[in-house]
Amino acid sequence: MRCAGLYRSGTAPGGPAARRRPIGRGVYGVYGVYGVYGARTVSAALFPLDSISRYSGGTDMKKNADASALRRQFRIQLVAGLRVVWPILAALVSLMAGVGCGVALLEHWSIFEGIYFAFVSGLTIGYGDLAPKTSVGRLLAVGLGLMGIVMTGLIAAVSVQALQAAQSSVPPSTPAG
Repeated sequence: MRCAGLYRSGTAPGGPAARRRPIGRGVYGVYGVYGVYGARTVSAALFPLDSISRYSGGTDMKKNADASALRRQFRIQLVAGLRVVWPILAALVSLMAGVGCGVALLEHWSIFEGIYFAFVSGLTIGYGDLAPKTSVGRLLAVGLGLMGIVMTGLIAAVSVQALQAAQSSVPPSTPAG
């Protein structure tokens, strides 16, 4: 079991030796600070897909098979969800590229610089190397930002839906014993 190297290898996670063994410079590992349940929360935040089947019991091979099945189902569901919303995504990307070309014409940039500006602004990266000087260009830049937020939210929503569908389609593993 891996938990981002937060406890010393060779100790059972949650076992008595793991609870109080320092990890370098006297800092206690996740199990020493938070207890077993806190460690589950921390590792779930660090490895969301791996931690779903990690603590459900069974052998390591069974856990790896469950995590593998979950990742496979997630990919299948993600592709299925993107196939549903692709017209919206394609329209947003095309609209962003078109607005970027419009900004390029207004600001006397090359078309490539306009499209680059559109996606850097739309994805809220904003390097600052290109900035519109005209008020119409600035207004279009605000619209680009809003379109980028909608696109990012749509992709995030499809991803969350795919993860929930994958979790419900993969049966939980049973404890060994």
